[in-house]
Amino acid sequence: MEYDLELTPEQVIGWLRDEIATGSARVNWRASLQYLAGDDVEVQTADPEDDAGIHAVSKVGVMEISPRDGSEGWALRVHISDSIGDHLPEDKSVSDEPEEIDLEDYYKQLIVPESAIGHVSLNLASERAEPLSGRLIADIVSNRHGR
Repeated sequence: MEYDLELTPEQVIGWLRDEIATGSARVNWRASLQYLAGDDVEVQTADPEDDAGIHAVSKVGVMEISPRDGSEGWALRVHISDSIGDHLPEDKSVSDEPEEIDLEDYYKQLIVPESAIGHVSLNLASERAEPLSGRLIADIVSNRHGR
């Protein structure tokens, strides 16, 4: 069961950064970044021969946060998409597989620019997981770390 949450990506990533800074993080996390091409605009790459068939480019980041022991049956997902124009960054390429990135890269590339569109969702393995995930959500909403 997946539910959209009324949290912003900034809230969740800010909380996670603070949680890790305390040295007592109760969660695992994994972040990825991928460049995807759309169909509307031709993309210009460094090599003109590579341009064929590439169109408007989006940078897509996914952060998945789950309980440290994995037994609580929930995962919080932050999905952010940022349209970056009609060309790829010089050192990047459109890929089939997302690239694993660290938390600071996720923050700098997707949260800081403030041009991205994001949403937060909660995936529950069962209804019993809802109260367990509720504690985490309450911590994020209340800014438990107070930073």
